[in-house]
Order: sequence, then C-alpha cells, then structure tokens
Amino acid sequence: MWQIPTQTRYGYGYVYSDAFYSPEQAKADVERVLGHEIEVRSDICFEIGRLENAWAGNVLAIGLSSSFLKPLESISIQGTIVQMVLFADQHLK
Repeated sequence: MWQIPTQTRYGYGYVYSDAFYSPEQAKADVERVLGHEIEVRSDICFEIGRLENAWAGNVLAIGLSSSFLKPLESISIQGTIVQMVLFADQHLK
C-alpha cells in the first residue's frame, strides 16, 4: 500500500494478487489500515512477464517494453539503463 500526496488530497494505492484476495477483501484491508471507508476508483489488472526474445532483427525492446515486473517500481529505470549499456557494449564489439 502506498500514499501519494497531491496539491489537494492524498492518493492511495494497494497492490494485491487476485489469486489470494478478492477486490472486496482488498478494499476491507485498506479501510482497516486507514480507519475509514474508501471509494475504489479503479481496479487495474496486469500480468507480469518478459519477452522471450527482446531483440528481433533491427528491433530491440528495452525497459518496460521488454519486461514488466511490478507497477510503480523505480528499479525499471535502472533496468533500462543497464539494458542500454549492455546493448551499446554488444553493438560496439
């Protein structure tokens, strides 16, 4: 669960696996932590994964276009940089 301050309010988010939790259970969990009822604005479903072949011909998928591990993960920026460095190393050989 995370909290993001804006100019007029706080936004909250909660990540859960629907294999273990229902949307109703997740809502109840957030309300228990916050201590008040909430209005769920959206329930975004996503699948984690990666491309088996990120380089095909003259096309290279890097960053979130090649793999998606988890939303709101700042490590993806670092992963993109590492991928670009590895690509540059391969290209310059």
